Amino acid sequence: MKQLGVNFLVLGCTLILLLVLLEVSVRVLDSPEKEIDKDWVHQFVKCNQDGFRDREILVAKPRDKFRILVVGDSQTFGHGIEALEDTIPKQLIKYSTRG
Repeated sequence: MKQLGVNFLVLGCTLILLLVLLEVSVRVLDSPEKEIDKDWVHQFVKCNQDGFRDREILVAKPRDKFRILVVGDSQTFGHGIEALEDTIPKQLIKYSTRG
């Protein structure tokens, strides 16, 4: 019976050691997250006069054009995406104009 207790103790210590090693290796190998602060926003986010992350848009719409309104959160806005063309609304426009 004493041997069974020792075996469980060794098993428990081994599992704890493996979990600690796994945690350390993930923290070392994982790339650091991109810090999105005011400097990043000023560098990559340009808003038009209406406050949208887009180019300037005329109020009068030509008859042969249609507009897409996308309502969403920070992912829709493109939080963390540097190029305007890679945001969800611009991707929708790209896919809607494919012939």
